[in-house]
Amino acid sequence: MKIGILVPSIYMHDQAFQNRISAPMVLSLVMADGLIKKGIEVVFFSGPGVPTKAKVVSSDEDLINANYKVDYQQDLPKNTYETVSLYEKKKYFELGIVSKAYKMALNKEVDLLHVYHAYGNLAHYFAELLHVPTLFTLHVLPPPENSFERWRYKRFANQNFVAISNSQKKGFLDIIPDMNVVNTIYHGISQEDFGFSLTPQDYIAFVGRAIPEKGLDIGIKLAIEENVCIRIATHLNEVALDSDYYKKEIEPHIKNKYVELTDLFDLKEKARFYQNAKAFISPVRWEEPFGMVMIEAMSCGTPVIAFARGSVLEVVKDGETGFIVNSSPDDIRGDWIIKKTGIEGLREALNRIFSMPKDQYEQMRRNCRKRTEEKFTVDKMVDSYEALYKKILGI
Repeated sequence: MKIGILVPSIYMHDQAFQNRISAPMVLSLVMADGLIKKGIEVVFFSGPGVPTKAKVVSSDEDLINANYKVDYQQDLPKNTYETVSLYEKKKYFELGIVSKAYKMALNKEVDLLHVYHAYGNLAHYFAELLHVPTLFTLHVLPPPENSFERWRYKRFANQNFVAISNSQKKGFLDIIPDMNVVNTIYHGISQEDFGFSLTPQDYIAFVGRAIPEKGLDIGIKLAIEENVCIRIATHLNEVALDSDYYKKEIEPHIKNKYVELTDLFDLKEKARFYQNAKAFISPVRWEEPFGMVMIEAMSCGTPVIAFARGSVLEVVKDGETGFIVNSSPDDIRGDWIIKKTGIEGLREALNRIFSMPKDQYEQMRRNCRKRTEEKFTVDKMVDSYEALYKKILGI
């Protein structure tokens, strides 16, 4: 069986890859190497220089390095040329990769193409035209009405999709009942990369983008009010720094003695960051499709405190690997151990963890590790995709 994995993003190359928070980018590489470990031939269609054992096929690399601009456009204001040029570059780069992938499929060099990119728009048309077995992994929330994304999913609803959580699957089927979501496959991580520890320090951790949906401001507010250090790992690019959210909700607090802000880590530093945290906080305001950071933290033994949204209910085991908190009295998702809601519920959960007897807290950390070993490993993810590939191919 020969599998082509498509991640046709222009950001999947060398330096650009290092400065982006994107679970699909990392997972696609982990999965490619996991399939190869099982003896499956893999071609990785993406940017040049990505760290994988698979054969890499890229697009026209001068699109990365050259500073091409759109020519004069009759209805396009000049102050939008730079943004439009970026999206044109991304489109042409993706088109080059996708066309190479389907050409190789037609030449029988790959048996199935797995589009592992949230916006693999062009592959839908190639799959429909050329009848090449294709699978699309969903990484995003069900898109809103009147969006191109919802139109696209409706237009190609008969193609093969896989969800990354049952919550996400339900969300898509609620808006597109006939969408062909063939399975739910949870993400997996390497237990070796995220090793277990029983001896944390007294800080809470946050890893993720500084956007309202991730609830970083809630975590900061809680930490300051409780006199607990919150250590934040994020990458603040120009867009983030210029946002009203950052300027109003984050920047005023970054010099507070209980707030420590750092850039993204390499893998070893990231594992230590989780291992040394007393708890990981995820006060999400959106229906989190999966949340890799939760299983990374749990693999290191760090309990998760999170609002009851999206996949949180599938990842965290309430009272055993952390605490689930209803986000408000008007949004009750379950009868959790913590009865208070919103930030008051997070406060109670935080105080419970910090006041736990040593033996109970250590057992919670062991529970975290055990849960990831049972449900969220690379091997389980790869095995599930291999079985699905065979089902689609009829072998």
